Amino acid sequence: MGIECASERQMRQTQAEVLGDYLECGEHPMKFKNDTAPHSQGGYITQNVPYVQVKDLATFVTHIMDDYRKCGRLTWHNGTIPFNEMWVKLGGDHGGGNFKMACQIVNIENVNSKDNTVVFQIFEAKDYHDNLKTALLPYKEQVNELSEISWNNKSVRIFLFGDTDFLCKMLSLSGIHGVYLCPFCLIKKQDIQISRNVRGTSQPRTLAGCKSDAKDFREKSGSKRAMASSHHNVLDDPIWDIEVEEICPPYLHILLGIVKRHHDLLELQCHELDIMLAEVLAQQEDTHFSKQVFEDYVAQQREVYRLTVQLKDIQEHLDTLEINENEPLIRIREERNRLKKKYAQAEQKMATLREKSVSLSVRSGPITANLEHILQQNGIAIQAFHSRSFNGNHSRFQVLKA
Repeated sequence: MGIECASERQMRQTQAEVLGDYLECGEHPMKFKNDTAPHSQGGYITQNVPYVQVKDLATFVTHIMDDYRKCGRLTWHNGTIPFNEMWVKLGGDHGGGNFKMACQIVNIENVNSKDNTVVFQIFEAKDYHDNLKTALLPYKEQVNELSEISWNNKSVRIFLFGDTDFLCKMLSLSGIHGVYLCPFCLIKKQDIQISRNVRGTSQPRTLAGCKSDAKDFREKSGSKRAMASSHHNVLDDPIWDIEVEEICPPYLHILLGIVKRHHDLLELQCHELDIMLAEVLAQQEDTHFSKQVFEDYVAQQREVYRLTVQLKDIQEHLDTLEINENEPLIRIREERNRLKKKYAQAEQKMATLREKSVSLSVRSGPITANLEHILQQNGIAIQAFHSRSFNGNHSRFQVLKA
């Protein structure tokens, strides 16, 4: 085929030149859920799993910043970042069977792009709190050192990012099921739905407060999880010493939630229109649609409409039935009884129809179903899984085009 490949030795030399002495690998004892694990172990077993990580985080980050400076990519976003500071985001996420920790230099354009996200640690295990402690505690001092270095006469400020679950684990909180579930403040779970104008402003969490709560949880409550709410749901010391005010709100996940909620409400409104449309079409003949479910629903509504008209006509006939001097009284009584029997039969049919009624589910009507077609025309796809949510790029596109 005429294809030439470098030798394995040359490839290893190139790899060494690119990676330098940055990486190290080994094994960590990590926890895994297991149905056969003893109850005393909480349903977990411990296995050694491989990891790869950067050895010196400060050197690694400064090397990235040097590369950005040489390429002329650095920016301070029109003064949003003080000119004497460099902002660095450190965060993690689990996906594809492994957990990854990554860094982003905020002083560049499109900081959240995957192309500007550099992984510095990876291991094949779930991001349970104990696993994060095992993997990330060794970085604690390195993170502190990184926040104290000076790069090109500029200080480095460290931020933490990730989804709410990850942030709670980094702060050693119970998580979203706790009474004090928020990683940013001390609001109670039952107060979240109350307007801030009514409940007032909640007290913010602090790093010192988390450490104090963790100490009290150990010493006063014996680390009993049932007592966690007495200590603002702090179960242990935070894994890293990053101030809570320097934790980034999970913008992406907030955006995904807002866009999905908006779409769900839009679907419900269109569903109501589908029901109204079916009621109108039920009064017409020879209406056909490609969706059989909607066709059946219209047919049912058409029968309901026919019976409703019939009942109304019979009732009007009964109300206007008068004694005719030229008609024998017995015949008028027979006509009244006949109409009443016919009315009762129509009522029975209506009751039977309602018992066997066909419900119109959401997305079965033509208006709601067309929503997805409109989204596809604009290059937006609803994910089949993940509760029919949208991905980040599509959510952002919808907000920008709104």
